[in-house]
Amino acid sequence: MRASSCFAAGLALAGAFFTGVDAAAIQTVTRNGRYLYTADGNRFYIKGVAYQEQGKDMSVNIKST
Repeated sequence: MRASSCFAAGLALAGAFFTGVDAAAIQTVTRNGRYLYTADGNRFYIKGVAYQEQGKDMSVNIKST
């Protein structure tokens, strides 16, 4: 298992422990080729989330003359 996968799994278990979620409720996700599947054989999808810092507009470049 890759280090990033181990780290993500560890974070998920730690989060479940601290929030009181039963660890048995977290399904195992495996990779077969380029797709991910849950333990019951259903396809698992990951949707991306982007973080944009609020309050800063990087598209505006103000130059003092």
